[in-house]
Amino acid sequence: MKYLSRKMALIGMIASLGLAMPAMASPGGEQGMQRQQAGERMAAALNLTDAQKQEIKAIRSEARPGMKSLGDAMRANRDALRKLNPDDAKYLSEVDRLASEKGSLVQQMVVAHAHMRAAIHQVLTPEQRVKAQEFAAKRDRKGKHRKPGRGMEEAE
Repeated sequence: MKYLSRKMALIGMIASLGLAMPAMASPGGEQGMQRQQAGERMAAALNLTDAQKQEIKAIRSEARPGMKSLGDAMRANRDALRKLNPDDAKYLSEVDRLASEKGSLVQQMVVAHAHMRAAIHQVLTPEQRVKAQEFAAKRDRKGKHRKPGRGMEEAE
């Protein structure tokens, strides 16, 4: 489990490399700005070449439409679930249907992210991969001191 956590952190950091471009930041959002800055720091720390930056940008651009489509579908699913009325006779069957749909959407999103991350990983040199793993391990250590929040499980 610890290996998987470290690997996912590495993959997340690698994926953030492409976020250095302003067009990729969330419009007007603070979170988008933070991602952009993290991507810029990572690109600088790994000493990415201009060719690597361009290749990563292309990978992310190619993945973006499919991921946006999945994100939109996930949002619609969440909204439909919230709008259900517990008094409705079909409430539980609709919850079951939407829950199954959400599971499928999440699976598709995880796989889409994994494909993008794997492609980005292939752009890095062996030395850059080692350095990225070191950053992931450092981020894992810092993360253990955070309070659990949305999407974070309580540390055991």
